Amino acid sequence: MLDKLLFFLWVTAWSAGGWLLASSTFHLPRRLVFGVGLALGAVMQVWLANLLGFLLPATVAFWGGALLTLGLGIAFTWPLSLDKIRRAFIPTSWGQVLALLFLTYIFTAIGRGLLLFEDYQNLPTISLMATGDIPPRFALDPNIRFGYHYLMLLFAAQVMRLGGIVPWNALDLTRGLFFGLTILLTY
Repeated sequence: MLDKLLFFLWVTAWSAGGWLLASSTFHLPRRLVFGVGLALGAVMQVWLANLLGFLLPATVAFWGGALLTLGLGIAFTWPLSLDKIRRAFIPTSWGQVLALLFLTYIFTAIGRGLLLFEDYQNLPTISLMATGDIPPRFALDPNIRFGYHYLMLLFAAQVMRLGGIVPWNALDLTRGLFFGLTILLTY
């Protein structure tokens, strides 16, 4: 139960950082802050976790990316006021939140089992990154660096490590979230 609570706190930290950054930095209409902030927080924390992963153990790097994202959001929003916090954290439409949850569920359900066809590349890479091999080595030949973009794979490795989820479910969930967020942002 403690693992799930810590996972929820990790998601909350980078989400809040992204929402604070989106609401204070880009001067977006309030209806756009939810989706843009969530996307910005996810990408920012993965980017920072990737940088920290060169120097620190995986769990510390993953938490460090989320906490640095939250810290950047607070720094850009400083001084905090009730209006700034309300603008960042209270979505104008709960329909967006429900739509994202629904889209994430739909895309996760669609993708279930499709990883069977790419398990030689992505699943071992996710497992390696979850153990701290950042940047990852190619799983079939450890002498070769993984010369491929791995943002989504690193996010899935974070979900796997911090959420206690098996790699194929972590990647399914990550893809579902990213595809759902893409549709939400496109709308």
